[in-house]
Amino acid sequence: MRTLIAQHAPTPWLRQSLTSRHSRQLGSLGGGNHFVELVYDEEDRVWMMLHSGSRNIGNVTAQHYDEVAAKQSGGRKEALAFLRIKSKEGQHYLTDMEFCQSYASENRRFMMETFAEVVKKETGRDTLWDQMVNIHHNYCECEQCRYYDGSGGGQWREEQLWVTRKGATSAKSGQLGIIPGSMGTGSYIVRGKGQPDSWQSCSHGAGRSMSRSAAFRNVDPKTFAGHMKERGIVWDSNYADKVRDEAPMAYKDLGVVMRNQQDLVEVVHYLQPLINMKGW
Repeated sequence: MRTLIAQHAPTPWLRQSLTSRHSRQLGSLGGGNHFVELVYDEEDRVWMMLHSGSRNIGNVTAQHYDEVAAKQSGGRKEALAFLRIKSKEGQHYLTDMEFCQSYASENRRFMMETFAEVVKKETGRDTLWDQMVNIHHNYCECEQCRYYDGSGGGQWREEQLWVTRKGATSAKSGQLGIIPGSMGTGSYIVRGKGQPDSWQSCSHGAGRSMSRSAAFRNVDPKTFAGHMKERGIVWDSNYADKVRDEAPMAYKDLGVVMRNQQDLVEVVHYLQPLINMKGW
């Protein structure tokens, strides 16, 4: 944690908000759609995959700046209140946001190293770290963007803009990324095509076909567990009732999603699940 603070110099507010809890959370999965999986590709090579983020500190930071933005813009934080980038508050937000993104990356690295140690202990096999893919999701980054300016007769412009990818991830030309489906359907490793019309982005995952509340109402735990058993996926079915909102039937068809964005990315590997551990 001290290294992250030294690298990013977060604001006094964030420094005061950091507690020993946040140090202890480094290397922890979290709940919701976060997961750890052992998967295999089309050549039967086994991959370790995990999905997690900035944990509590990211949530605390988002809530804080939502409130600051609501006060600054005279609106409500639920109504997409905003901060001007060049304002003091806007610069503070960017500083703390980048700290949280680095925290998320470090969190995944820590977990993956632990995961690799367990796999080596059980199998005797080493991890090929040079093939690792580590990519952000639900984040913001300053990039060179091309857009149409309709004012003054209209013309195409290029400039540095802050791109927010919510439900999306970066897909720059040649960039490797990960698009998860669900715990019962597999995932894809992809290579970006750098499509300017999507601001070099693609989907972060399959996307939900049911809200979490709808899934809890409509997904039958026995049907859910049966689907996982048919696929031969190892998981703790005792928790089927608790993670109904993460059942495969609560998500869109990943094959359809991939076909709909074939101009954004190309498939490198299709990964099918062997073992799944879901946070809840």
